[in-house]
Amino acid sequence: MQNLEKSERIYKMNRIAIIGSSGSGKSHLAQDLCLYYELPLVDLDQIILDENFEKYPLDTYRDKVQTEASKEKWIIEGVYPKIGDIVWPSADAVIWLNLPFDSIRERYDLREESRNRAGPFPDVAIHKKEYAKLTMLYPEMIGELTINKLVEVTDPNYTLEEIIAEL
Repeated sequence: MQNLEKSERIYKMNRIAIIGSSGSGKSHLAQDLCLYYELPLVDLDQIILDENFEKYPLDTYRDKVQTEASKEKWIIEGVYPKIGDIVWPSADAVIWLNLPFDSIRERYDLREESRNRAGPFPDVAIHKKEYAKLTMLYPEMIGELTINKLVEVTDPNYTLEEIIAEL
């Protein structure tokens, strides 16, 4: 897959949204796809907070996301369903990392350890509650919105090549 000519890769996808719960691998996949498709990355975690690390009011945040989503090329990744109606219909494809909770929790714990964060990490019950909420909310939202292409990833051992082939 990596041997495709640059022109063959670039025309195929200009806007990709990546969704999933915390620890599902959104950021890692986004970085890989940005390199492959030569697209700029928009990390929703980076635009939800102001200079004092306080969350923007929802209207302000949605305006910031709308500005990013109106651009010609991007990969937008994040867990925030409150902006799905802005981003998802604008995307050429939405990749939903709908992985089993146990694999997500394992990835989450490894990520936090690699960032040298001292424990304890968020309680497993809290993380599981967020996971359950998103697992129910995403399909409902996907059903209500017009989405050009949905790629649902359920295998925790997925490869970049498999995702690219689905796109």
